[in-house]
Amino acid sequence: MHHHQFMEHCCSPMQTLEVAETVPSANIYEMKEEFILVVDLPGATKESVSVKIDQQVLTVEAVAGQGDDSRKFSRRFNVGDGLNLDTVRAEFNDGVLTVKIAKTESALPREIKIQ
Repeated sequence: MHHHQFMEHCCSPMQTLEVAETVPSANIYEMKEEFILVVDLPGATKESVSVKIDQQVLTVEAVAGQGDDSRKFSRRFNVGDGLNLDTVRAEFNDGVLTVKIAKTESALPREIKIQ
């Protein structure tokens, strides 16, 4: 009995380590007024998806599946100058996360008037 408790105690934290981190595939599209980041998170639920921005690094994390079949997705993106981080919008539909970040005014293309 004592041995069983030890095994449970020793090995239960290790199960969480078995969750392999998967780097999800992603595409970045530059539009005229914004950048669009599309990340594939197959099998993930909206509740498990997390998007954070810290020091110009955008981190996307999610979990797909349950128990032994679960997979953790994790990917980081450098967010350079020229993006307005106050405008970040994220949507999640059918296993696809879409993050939109507007360009700053100074980064937008503009017509120069010829004198």
